[in-house]
Amino acid sequence: MKLEEKYLQGMNYSTYKKLVEHQAKNGLTSGPNQTDDYINYTKLNYQRMKRAEKTYPVSIDAIETDLIYWLIVTETWCGDAAQAIPVIEKLAALFKAKTKYLLRDENLDVIDQFLTNGNRSIPKLILMTKEFEAKASWGPSPAAAKALQLDYKNGKYASKDAYKRDLQAYYNENKGADTIGEIVPLLA
Repeated sequence: MKLEEKYLQGMNYSTYKKLVEHQAKNGLTSGPNQTDDYINYTKLNYQRMKRAEKTYPVSIDAIETDLIYWLIVTETWCGDAAQAIPVIEKLAALFKAKTKYLLRDENLDVIDQFLTNGNRSIPKLILMTKEFEAKASWGPSPAAAKALQLDYKNGKYASKDAYKRDLQAYYNENKGADTIGEIVPLLA
């Protein structure tokens, strides 16, 4: 299926936020993995998104861009998405771009076109022209967050909890600045 068709089928931000809220309040999550862990991630991510919307500033000079359609592939349980999506929405408003959201596991044909190191990593931001031609993509997280993940995978953390604490501390301190710094150059 063409990206234009998928984009047009996507949810707007308001609908996506309502989905996250509904799932968080009703003990649900998106995707096929309906475990307590994933349900708890969705609950936590609902709170993270609300905090990021309120506390992550976006103050940059907008540049001219022809990348006006932004498609975000995500799931409600994704922690990196909870940190990035409010920033992406603020950037989209600044650049007068239109965003739509797709759930990854319901749209494997889309995410499989934008793999990260062979993986279906999310969130994935796909930047498209007015003709719905994909020109760039970003995701699943800023380079600094990826470095922490690599450290964890390479055994540099004593525990998963220690890694999670450092990752959350990074996001809290950075307030989306690295996400902005990585996405804006893609718009030129």
